[in-house]
Amino acid sequence: MKHFPKGNKVCLFRPAEQLSPSHVTAEGYYKGWIKKQEERVRAHRVKDYHAIPRHVLKSRIGQQAFGKIALGFLTASHLQTLQTKLKAKGLKARSVNGIVHSCLRAMLRDARVDGLVKTNLYDRVFFPALPLTDTKKSINPYKPEERERSSTLSGPSGRTITVLFSFSFGTAPGPVKR
Repeated sequence: MKHFPKGNKVCLFRPAEQLSPSHVTAEGYYKGWIKKQEERVRAHRVKDYHAIPRHVLKSRIGQQAFGKIALGFLTASHLQTLQTKLKAKGLKARSVNGIVHSCLRAMLRDARVDGLVKTNLYDRVFFPALPLTDTKKSINPYKPEERERSSTLSGPSGRTITVLFSFSFGTAPGPVKR
């Protein structure tokens, strides 16, 4: 601790008298934290961080707003409840993950470095990101019957011409049937 007083693991080595929980609220910490970010990160990232007061600090967790919870008393269950509430608002999984697992995580990481949060709230075992199941992997422009109809064509001389379609790479000529 002598060489790195603000290191990532310093909270693990502090004496017991320094481990009292912080009473700084999430909203209070955010106001000072966001001012530092404008000179530290890119402008588009700061724009993303402005989603914290809009979506996170106003969300109600139990009887109080998330912004009114003291950072020292924040738990992973608070974050899980917040994630569930944002999803219930109608936000897609990618948006919820961007807010909770990117923007809020950055703020809480810095709060942990400052000694206001004592534990890692984002342990992937206890608090995973939402799966991105609400996005389609690819668009299929053909219905099954259209695909079947277009794979076999009749030529002008009555011969059946088979064309193999590889829908991700284009057409390939097939054997001519007589």
